[in-house]
Amino acid sequence: MRGVRAVALAGFASLLPLTPAPARSATAAHNFLVLVADDLGVERIGRYQGTPVGSRTPHIDALAAGGVLFRNAWSSPMCSPSRAILLTGRYGFRTGIGGNVHPVHGWNGGLGPEELTLPKLLADRYPTAAFGKWHLDSAMAKPNVDQPRRSGFGHFAGTPTNLMRGQTYTSWEKTVNGVTLPGRVTTYATSAVVDDALSWIAGNHEPWLVWIGFHAVHAPLHAPPPHLHSVPLPGPPEAFPLEHHAAMLEALDHEIGRLLAGLAPEVRGRTTVVFAGDNGTPRKLALAPSSPSAGKGTPYEGGLHVPLIVASPHTPPARRGQESRALVGLVDVFATLAEIAGAPARETDSVSLLPYLVDPSRASLRSTIYAEYFYPNGPGPYSIRTQAVRNARHKLVRRDCSRDELYDLEADPLERRDLLRPGPPAPEEATAHRHLVRALEALVPRDCAAPRQLRTGPGAG
Repeated sequence: MRGVRAVALAGFASLLPLTPAPARSATAAHNFLVLVADDLGVERIGRYQGTPVGSRTPHIDALAAGGVLFRNAWSSPMCSPSRAILLTGRYGFRTGIGGNVHPVHGWNGGLGPEELTLPKLLADRYPTAAFGKWHLDSAMAKPNVDQPRRSGFGHFAGTPTNLMRGQTYTSWEKTVNGVTLPGRVTTYATSAVVDDALSWIAGNHEPWLVWIGFHAVHAPLHAPPPHLHSVPLPGPPEAFPLEHHAAMLEALDHEIGRLLAGLAPEVRGRTTVVFAGDNGTPRKLALAPSSPSAGKGTPYEGGLHVPLIVASPHTPPARRGQESRALVGLVDVFATLAEIAGAPARETDSVSLLPYLVDPSRASLRSTIYAEYFYPNGPGPYSIRTQAVRNARHKLVRRDCSRDELYDLEADPLERRDLLRPGPPAPEEATAHRHLVRALEALVPRDCAAPRQLRTGPGAG
């Protein structure tokens, strides 16, 4: 079994595995709704840009207005590892998922069935279900493989991976609890997963955990059903990609609004809703202030900086609509839901966001946050490895264990000037570099040759 690796590293509390504190205000019936958008950077969300009026995301903006928006949230730069860290509260070097899971990987590359996931943690009291895109097990390319339920979900309906092999948003193969249904579904995929989720919620008792991995706004670019968007589309997607991407986003936002409206007010009042992007916008679709050279798949802010919004009854009414500038990550969702549910504490890389939900102005509990990408999946050695760690101001990028880059995110948010080049850094910058290197190597010791052993043990998670 892959399990928890205990870490005892004094002086770097922000990167230590932390456990959620005992729940302060857990309720007997508190639901969790986790919404994961695909390939959606912060530059696409009206509330993040300060222009919610007339944006393509009014329902997401409204969710932020009723909850807490996290201004400095990081993900992985790719789809699969972000999903893994959300579900386990553990960084990819622990689970072995550092890049997208794909059937051609020699190692299985997916989420190990022995990993402690959110649905497993809550299984004794919560009906659980996952809908939409899974993308956490290469074996799911084979028929009748039920990996989401092996990972703890009581029910799954959706697709194993992206819409591939000729599938589109209106012609796709649906898998339900390990069985791929005959024929193709013609209901628009974004709408279908909402339909399935609402139907399941109506048929199950509270409290429940529902995970929805939306396919949108991932390729293939297309024109959504006209009633779901208002974007003029003067030609085909290949000629007008930005317009089609905007239409897909508006359709996603519309269906998120329908999902939330489909919950009875008293049920919504007992539900913590988490909305997140799994990574930044693809480079060819990036808009200002993101740079086309620094989007999805890169260690720069356009690849790592994602929307994270949490609307919860644990946020006092007077605090709703506020922002937190704390350093947080998708990895922190695990400890947050565990604490709210009053679930037994587990050692992870996750730090509960509940203190920020109670008081968004609270100082950051972390001094640094970490992200990574590596290939191939597994314990290594890796042909590609990129790591990033940032504090409130500076950011270190390390490529393939050797080349470092340093950026001042306050003065240079688009990361155009590497402070380590061309000449030696200024004293303040050299100090920032040393501190970030120590923080990075405290979490992941520098080892450029040997494969990394995935730790296992009794009761691992």
